[in-house]
Amino acid sequence: MDAPERTTTEAPPGRHPLVQRILGGSAPDAIRLSAARGALPLPLPDLTYLQVCLLSDARPEVAQAAADSLANLTSDTLLPILRDPRCDAILLDYFALSGRLAGAALETVVAHPAIPDATLEALAASGAVETLNLIVTNEVRIIRTPRLLEVLRSNPNLSTDDRRRLAELERDFVGKETLRVRQAAPTAAPEPPPPADGEAIPEVKGNAEERAILIRDTAKMVALQVLKSPKLSDTEISGFAGMRSVCEDVLRVIASQRDWTKTYAVAHALVRNPKTPPGLSVQFLARLGTRDLRILQGDKNIPEIVRRQAHALFLARTQPPKKIGKKAH
Repeated sequence: MDAPERTTTEAPPGRHPLVQRILGGSAPDAIRLSAARGALPLPLPDLTYLQVCLLSDARPEVAQAAADSLANLTSDTLLPILRDPRCDAILLDYFALSGRLAGAALETVVAHPAIPDATLEALAASGAVETLNLIVTNEVRIIRTPRLLEVLRSNPNLSTDDRRRLAELERDFVGKETLRVRQAAPTAAPEPPPPADGEAIPEVKGNAEERAILIRDTAKMVALQVLKSPKLSDTEISGFAGMRSVCEDVLRVIASQRDWTKTYAVAHALVRNPKTPPGLSVQFLARLGTRDLRILQGDKNIPEIVRRQAHALFLARTQPPKKIGKKAH
């Protein structure tokens, strides 16, 4: 009986040379089986990529061994691979649709720039509440892929809050001019925390509407770069400070810039934003007006410690000082 024809494919640049030999069909069957079993001394990203490719191998024992090896990978093991900006779309697609990911691993895959549109649409069509919320958070991708918005809406698991966010996105951004994000030279604007090693810093070009989109980007590096734009206005900053969809680091940077927080609207927006760390919120309370303090003390969306501090300040301003009575003789 003839041996099954080997499945061959092309490995992307940068992979270990042995990966190309195996996928190209020039490696012996024993080597292919060893790779599927995880017995080759290859870097884990290369080995994982190879095993995903070998799932379609013509030899059943190779394909099964690859499936067994991939099933044994934990989320903690996968996370560094999935976080790599160079992670291949084939890996993101496989693990996203495997149904095994949760928490940080699932969030990383959904937010990865290389995840295919078709993969996100498949998740949006049948995903549970947690998965749908993560996709909705990737607002930049939805804006660039309007079909994803419709697929999300068709899923009955989509929460009321996420439906509201999609409606706001569609009203304000969908169908507008394509965003422009380019490789950058540094600017002289306020400095956010530096990016992780190996990450390229983009320069944000365009108008206020485009910056309002990019500040919501799930890639923290992109969102923080928006704050370095020399074109930012006080109105934009106060808008960013009030956004619940921005990452916490954006709010920290805004709160650290005195030129921004001296504006009442910025300080007020930071305090009202539930995502602002309480330790930052309380330092702006004393600057707020009595009317705003009265509203804040009953706002169940902000942390309790902020409400208590607002209540104490409100009482201090509105109640007359207690008179000290005379001691009885």
